[in-house]
Amino acid sequence: MISTPIQKWLHVNRNLPDFDKALQSLLGHACVDILRRNFPNSPVFSLEKAFSILSLYYQEELKVPLLDFMSEPLQHASQIVDFCEKTSTFSFQKKFPEVDFLNEKLDLRGVVCPGNAVRAKLVLAGLPEGSELQIALDEGYPIQNVPQTLVAEGYIIKKREKKDDYWIINVLKEEEPK
Repeated sequence: MISTPIQKWLHVNRNLPDFDKALQSLLGHACVDILRRNFPNSPVFSLEKAFSILSLYYQEELKVPLLDFMSEPLQHASQIVDFCEKTSTFSFQKKFPEVDFLNEKLDLRGVVCPGNAVRAKLVLAGLPEGSELQIALDEGYPIQNVPQTLVAEGYIIKKREKKDDYWIINVLKEEEPK
């Protein structure tokens, strides 16, 4: 049964072209709303920055797969709508991160290609120029493909380091990528 305005919106628009982008935008606005409600004295955020903050700092507390939602919005449309309807119910134990976004970490081990490259780009999009993101990647296709994809998008791979059974790459966001 369709009962809320956002559920009606989903039902009516789900087959339109570019609906995936509309879902991503909706999710970004939900992220902004969550941060504004929880941290009213913090600055207003872009959709991308709000998404990056929630993905990097509050993923465990939210208990929803934000990176899955954003990288595959059509497959998670109903879950995105449910998440957006509950934005007023989220509260965080951690205080707002006082960070400069210069050395952040993203663990993409266990994420299948090309999802790991998409997720890395989504998080990087919300970081300011000069930020460095440390990404953990599995051996094999991920370490072969993700750095190439990011370089093609205009990011700089500063370092690759082999750990036990995975790799760490340091990605620099110098200027707005292509």
